[in-house]
Amino acid sequence: MVFPHIWDRAKPGIVAVTRAGRRFVDESVSYDQFVRAMYATDADAEAGAASIPAWLIIDSASLRAYGLGMIRPHTPRPFLTKYVRDGYIHRAGSIRSLATRIGVDADGLVSTVATANRAAITGVDEEFAKGTSTFGRQYGDPRHTPNVNLGPIRSAPFYALPVVPTPLGTALGLRTDSRARVLDADGSPIPGLYAAGNDADSPMGAEYPGAGCQVGAGMTFGYVAGMDAAGRPVDD
Repeated sequence: MVFPHIWDRAKPGIVAVTRAGRRFVDESVSYDQFVRAMYATDADAEAGAASIPAWLIIDSASLRAYGLGMIRPHTPRPFLTKYVRDGYIHRAGSIRSLATRIGVDADGLVSTVATANRAAITGVDEEFAKGTSTFGRQYGDPRHTPNVNLGPIRSAPFYALPVVPTPLGTALGLRTDSRARVLDADGSPIPGLYAAGNDADSPMGAEYPGAGCQVGAGMTFGYVAGMDAAGRPVDD
């Protein structure tokens, strides 16, 4: 199974930019935080600076080493050319020409890449502190120094891949009580009706504590529902 852009954004040698060619987030954050940043930046963006789609910018060395989205590491050039021909990813011989090809501000992108390349040398991301969080570092390259999440973007050709938000699951569902019983409009349990998982209102509200939280809630309240329906206490 392929999970595009959950882990690859944290690898060295990649930045995510708006239409103005500017970064807007630490690329190594979780996917829900990344998409929230896309929405927040897009809502506040001036004309020409939209972040939907966001563009992932990478050079040929990092693309070969880490892959990107559906593109696997060490993909042979003929297969990579097919992705370019199909429009999945865009390629150009320079950062400026890449920006022109994808409709991103060229001066902004050139400046952003130059800043990213300096950060790759110092190991310090002065804009978004990429490489300082435990979450982000676990998806970086442990062999890469001085920062597992920061790398240069300097090996031509250069590539750009658009990213758009997409729903993965829901947090809003049927209201339930602590016994997984569905509640009616008055807040009273409906006899014999239970809900768990994505069908039930998330016990964590609109937040996402981490991977597996929806599965964990579904398993827990599925068990609670089954026990309650059988007339057995949950602690049996």
